[in-house]
Amino acid sequence: MGGQRKKPPANAVSYPWDLDWEAGENPVEHFWTTDLKSSPKDLWPLLADTSSVNSRLGLPEMEFEERDGRLHGSSGRFLTRQEWVEVPWEWEVEKSLTAERRYSKGFASVVRARYLLSDRWGGTRLTVYFGWLPRRPWFRPLLRWVNGWLEKRYTQVLLELDALAAGEPESGNEKADVRSGSIAELRLLNGLSELAGAGVAAVEMDRLESFIRKASDDDLFRIRPKILAFDWGMELDEVLCLMLQATKAGLLSISWDVMCPHCQGVRSESRSLGDLREFGHCDICDIDFGATTQESIEVTFKVQPEIREVREVFYCSAEPAKKPHIFLQHHLGPKSSYTVDVDLTEGRYRLRPATGDGSTQSLEVVPAGGDVEVSWGLQDDPSEVPKSIESQVRITVSN
Repeated sequence: MGGQRKKPPANAVSYPWDLDWEAGENPVEHFWTTDLKSSPKDLWPLLADTSSVNSRLGLPEMEFEERDGRLHGSSGRFLTRQEWVEVPWEWEVEKSLTAERRYSKGFASVVRARYLLSDRWGGTRLTVYFGWLPRRPWFRPLLRWVNGWLEKRYTQVLLELDALAAGEPESGNEKADVRSGSIAELRLLNGLSELAGAGVAAVEMDRLESFIRKASDDDLFRIRPKILAFDWGMELDEVLCLMLQATKAGLLSISWDVMCPHCQGVRSESRSLGDLREFGHCDICDIDFGATTQESIEVTFKVQPEIREVREVFYCSAEPAKKPHIFLQHHLGPKSSYTVDVDLTEGRYRLRPATGDGSTQSLEVVPAGGDVEVSWGLQDDPSEVPKSIESQVRITVSN
């Protein structure tokens, strides 16, 4: 769809573009609906990893840099060079996802993308939306072509994700994981020989060797023992022991990563506990935090660059996939409110501003019947919000 705006999707309340007619906003828009066999719950983790989705689409690699508390992105070269600022994403797990970029260089000045997921007879009805504000009027035909190309490629990729969500193996035609750097065979074999001399079981050495040789750069750039333990069907203590022995043998290096408690982004990396600072700061979230608590530190490992050079590869900032601890994130303008119905499982949840050290409220979800409504103002005293509620909740947040 381009030129004049046509009829939006049926759930128009979720349509992602409030046009500023006085400013002459006239986006090139396109959306389509696809019915998939997998449920929103099974499909969401794959869709939310938009970096992997973009890789499958065949989009170019991207680079990201934090500057003055904002995330700046870039991709392409020469005539296809694009530079932009990432607007904080909005999402509700298993229901919706919205991304926006504001370009300083490229064919558009703004682009917005959105997924809307709804349950359909045990499967998913997915609406995909793209809207562009062209930088120049003569870029409109190009952006219409881009929208058509995106729908064609998405149709193929969504079928791949649908099959993956159903547990089907990869067919082999999908875009391969990015893997850079050759293996320094002698150094790898010497390290494995040290592991054998230390009494490490052959099956564990085989797993580690295969992982170092075949895993993607994304998997190897920051090796998380908990994920490996799950993938390998091993106890966490066993994986940690193997990782530490591999570090001593010169195969891996250990890193003490300080994590922001809000966004879970890595704020600093240290090679030893003695190098950790008492306090950390996150420019993106605009908060200071204690950097020596258990919740602020994650132990990760890296392959020694002398054995295999690994680089961090991005095809998107993929904010929802990097923040699985956030169930819902929504932008709320001044003097406005937002109401949403959520199904929360038993546990403890927090309501908090995305940036700054503002008021944080707690919700303790316990098994109970009936629906409950909760209202929260950003300036409310924490004691004004109930600490124990049922699992069916209507939340209204006021700014």
